[in-house]
Amino acid sequence: MENKIQETLSSVISDKEYQELLFNHGAAYRSIKNAIQGQCYKHRTEPFTLASGRLSHHYFDLRKMNYHPSYSFLVGQMINNLINTYVRKVYPDKDVPHLYVAGTGLGAAPMVFSVCAYKTSPNEGGHGYFLNPVMVREAAKTHGTGGNLVHGIDSGLEDETFSPEDRLIFVVEDVITTGKSATTVIEALQGYGRIAALISILDREEEGRENLKAAYPAMDIYSFYKKTDFAIGGEA
Repeated sequence: MENKIQETLSSVISDKEYQELLFNHGAAYRSIKNAIQGQCYKHRTEPFTLASGRLSHHYFDLRKMNYHPSYSFLVGQMINNLINTYVRKVYPDKDVPHLYVAGTGLGAAPMVFSVCAYKTSPNEGGHGYFLNPVMVREAAKTHGTGGNLVHGIDSGLEDETFSPEDRLIFVVEDVITTGKSATTVIEALQGYGRIAALISILDREEEGRENLKAAYPAMDIYSFYKKTDFAIGGEA
């Protein structure tokens, strides 16, 4: 890993532990990085207009990678392992609450389901657990039963016999720019459970990560890569 790993904004997993975790996924980490550099990143003199409305000479479209079965598998594996590390540290020898992986939009959808394809390994107390996928609609559905949350059978997300303390939620995002998409998910799930962490593939280093941490100080934030790992030239 040629570039310095971006520091975590975490109270649970230290920077050293995080770097070791990525090192253990060295082949996957390099494969994903090469795919981003070769297929998902563009640079041009005329700036792109980003989804946030900002202008930038750098454009990342990670959907191209996330919708490829092999790369989606690698991304899911890395995020699942990070969640597993987090949960084993917080709940080393006791029952684990209901766990959820949530996102919004086309960028996060394949990530949510690739992460949830794995059952995480048991902790020291022998307690294994599943990850339940949740998708948050950007606008609430106005037909049928309405609402803005989509989740599976027996997920327990809206089961009133559980309290919010019984649920732990991990938010996933392909790219962090301003943090608007992540905020949509976090706000939609307020009151359903504790938002444990936001995990992104790429941080564009435009203060979105820092703004999210300031808004939600109890939430850990992890990004596998940053814009300067790929960016050509010194332009924004």
